[in-house]
Amino acid sequence: ELRVEDRIRRRDGTTKRDWRNSIGFKIFNVITLMLQQLSAAACYSLPAAFFPPRALEKGFTESLVGVLFGLYAGGRILLYIVLAKRLSSIGVKTCLCSGSTIAATCMVLFGILDKSPPGPIYVALCFALRITESIGFSCALLSIHVMTTEIFKEKRVLVVGIMQNMFGIGVTIGPALGGFLYDLGGFSVPFVAVGTFSLTMALINMISLPSLSATPVKANMSMIQLLNNKFSMCCGFLQLALTLCMGFYEATFSVHLVNNYKFVISSVGLMFLISPLFVMTIGISISILL
Repeated sequence: ELRVEDRIRRRDGTTKRDWRNSIGFKIFNVITLMLQQLSAAACYSLPAAFFPPRALEKGFTESLVGVLFGLYAGGRILLYIVLAKRLSSIGVKTCLCSGSTIAATCMVLFGILDKSPPGPIYVALCFALRITESIGFSCALLSIHVMTTEIFKEKRVLVVGIMQNMFGIGVTIGPALGGFLYDLGGFSVPFVAVGTFSLTMALINMISLPSLSATPVKANMSMIQLLNNKFSMCCGFLQLALTLCMGFYEATFSVHLVNNYKFVISSVGLMFLISPLFVMTIGISISILL
């Protein structure tokens, strides 16, 4: 017997099965959300291979390049805290589609910044677009987690794990993809290609995803209690250490390879793959052994 939420009522009073609640359509929605997550993660690390050398030519310093990369992650942390309590009033689908559209548009616009004159104007425009992009993708990423857990309520742990893996894959392949596209067509091509793909996924999700409202759930512990938990603190510090080890060289590594060893940009992108692939290999090996 069909559940009430799986039926839609005809004009004559009879009911039929709602195809939007079929397992096939749910899988399609999850796949589009996975691709949206992948593109959002790739946008973060995409410029690592080719942007720092170009930015130094346009008026940036090494410190400013580092701050520009850090704003993306820093914006996510701050916005998550604010947005988590207001997501139910905004609407999950609205937050996802609007955030993805804004961020993808900023990504495309970032690709034409190379036409800007060097100096303070270029620096200001880069920061403005990067901050706006961070806000947009933060809204999208938070909404993706809520949307996927609502679509597959009975398999939340599996779906969240898949989404986390997609984010890791996106961050890993971002520099290599950026370097390859840069050598293929220049500065604009990586941003326009990935931004257009992300915008396409946002339009598909806008049409296909159901409208959901995030119902606030009373937490079992407060944020202060969570931070005081020894296990939570240990996991947090480990995550912080791993992130620092894998991310601290994003602002200067490509400059070092290009200036001192005359690497081509695509080779620089491949160099960024070594550390994440090593971590993934060790993690998979440990998981199999345990």
